Amino acid sequence: MKSIKLVFLYGFFVWLIPFIVAFLIFPIRETDRPLFESIMPVIVTLRAVLFSILYFLKVDAAFFKEGTLLGIVWFLISVMIDLLDNSLRNCRFGFHDSNQGKESGVRFRNITEQNATKPHDMKRHT
Repeated sequence: MKSIKLVFLYGFFVWLIPFIVAFLIFPIRETDRPLFESIMPVIVTLRAVLFSILYFLKVDAAFFKEGTLLGIVWFLISVMIDLLDNSLRNCRFGFHDSNQGKESGVRFRNITEQNATKPHDMKRHT
């Protein structure tokens, strides 16, 4: 991997941005669930694409390998943070949402697919 620091920093932001957006628009989830469910995949996709592009600007070769590793690492970062978040929430508040696991699984699949399918000819133009 080109830059381990960037991979983990971007991976954290890949998780954080949808979390913040979901927190800010949570009232929409309660009043208009279909709208919320339409907004979140767009946010998830945009942030994965944005941080992938930022990362790939620094990559010169082996794009498929880099994209696959990037997707796997971001997937693992998001899963670990969500598991920690959910376990803390369950312990502290006795809160359990049975749909959370299903929703997270779809989001994480999107991260991996988007990074593994980046164009191989994506090169930095100087």
